[in-house]
Amino acid sequence: MRLPSGICSIPHLAPRTKLFNIFPRKTTSDSDFFSTLVSCLMQLLGLYTSAVPLFRHTALRNAYAYWAWLLKFGSFALNVVAPGAYLATPLVPLIAFTGNALQAFAVLQLLWVIDVGMKSPTKHEKEA
Repeated sequence: MRLPSGICSIPHLAPRTKLFNIFPRKTTSDSDFFSTLVSCLMQLLGLYTSAVPLFRHTALRNAYAYWAWLLKFGSFALNVVAPGAYLATPLVPLIAFTGNALQAFAVLQLLWVIDVGMKSPTKHEKEA
C-alpha cells in the first residue's frame, strides 16, 4: 500500500515554516521589552538632566548650536518611539541605539560649549 505524497511531506512542512519565520513573535512580557523600556527611560532622564541647564542659563542657551538642539529633539523622539515600536518591528535596538548616539553627540556639544564657548573674560579680567 502506497501512502499519498501529501501525507509524507507534512513532517517536512514544520522546518520550512520555521526557516521563513526569521523574527519570532514578540510580547510585552519578554525581558527584551523591559530592557528596552528601562534603557529608553534612562536615556530620557539623561536628556532631561542635560537640557535643564540649557533652559535655565541664557548665555549657555545662546552659545549652544542649533543643530545640537536638533540632536536633542531627535534623541527624545527616538527614545520615546522605541518602546512603542517593540511589537511592530524587529529594528527596535537600532532605533534605540540611534537615539543614544544622537544624545551622546548632543552632550559632547554641551560640554564643548561649557568649556570653550563660556570662557569669555570677566569684568575683573578685562580691567587687569
